[in-house]
Amino acid sequence: MGNRIWNLTVINTLLLLLLTTTSPVLSQEPFYKDKTIRILVGASPGGIFDSYSRILARHLTKHIAGNPIFVVENVPGAGGLIVANRMYKAVKPDGLTIGHFNGGLVLGQVVGNPGIEFDAPKFQWIGVPTKVYTACVFTKASGITSIQRWMSAPKPVKLGATGPGSMEFVGDGTLRQYFGRRQSRWVRLFPCFKRRLVRSRV
Repeated sequence: MGNRIWNLTVINTLLLLLLTTTSPVLSQEPFYKDKTIRILVGASPGGIFDSYSRILARHLTKHIAGNPIFVVENVPGAGGLIVANRMYKAVKPDGLTIGHFNGGLVLGQVVGNPGIEFDAPKFQWIGVPTKVYTACVFTKASGITSIQRWMSAPKPVKLGATGPGSMEFVGDGTLRQYFGRRQSRWVRLFPCFKRRLVRSRV
């Protein structure tokens, strides 16, 4: 009988300790309550990266305790490289900024593309909105119908890209590393957009 009373006393004491130690934690407000989270987009307004970001901003707030406000900022330039470098060098790691940029920049770091000032493994990766598959395509006029013909081409084959940091540019750099620098030459397809910063409350 004595042992049973002692056991019940211990259990009640443990429950009391548990309640007293967890109650303050349970009563704390969520970290993101009344906070604003920025999404820095490495692309111009209206593009696919911008659209992804605004869709995420519209729905993420419902799934985060505290329901923070999301703000989308467009910082186009260098295929997202400006945002990637800014996230690594200048943004405070306080959980209030998300970077959305071309994932090919990570591969660009591996192959040693110029302009990269970040160390990709040190980012806190969240995920990707979609999978993207790329392909290298040649016109019929080029005469390139196989890897063998490409490798035996008498002069470098022109490969187009929108700008440094773009997936096409990174892909060309990867191919040049793998097949040899003489086999391709990068050609810019479109002039660079003016750098703009647009804020939009979603």
